[in-house]
Amino acid sequence: MDGGYRLISYKRNGRAEAGILIDGLVYPPADLAEGLANPATVMGLLAEWDKAHAALQKVTPKAKSGVPLADVDLLAPILYPGSLFCAGANYWDHLAEMAEVAKRTTGNAPSMTRC
Repeated sequence: MDGGYRLISYKRNGRAEAGILIDGLVYPPADLAEGLANPATVMGLLAEWDKAHAALQKVTPKAKSGVPLADVDLLAPILYPGSLFCAGANYWDHLAEMAEVAKRTTGNAPSMTRC
């Protein structure tokens, strides 16, 4: 393996699957790492990351069993996250900075009203 591996989600033949991208080829995780409880999804791999990562670091895949990346449709890496966290702590500061930039470049500053 030249550059290690990447976890991906992809669609092939109309079905979403987890994949391991190595040197431009996509492999099903179950083909590379045995004994994983749920290798069909990225969330399943992350749930037992210590075991999956250790197995994937040792992999030497057979080139003929991989599918070229160009032959699959990439999806979001984690298809159905359990939680989504966002932080807007600097939102107003950023708006003020952008208003100042707009004022300098156009001569007009947008109005800023707090909710």
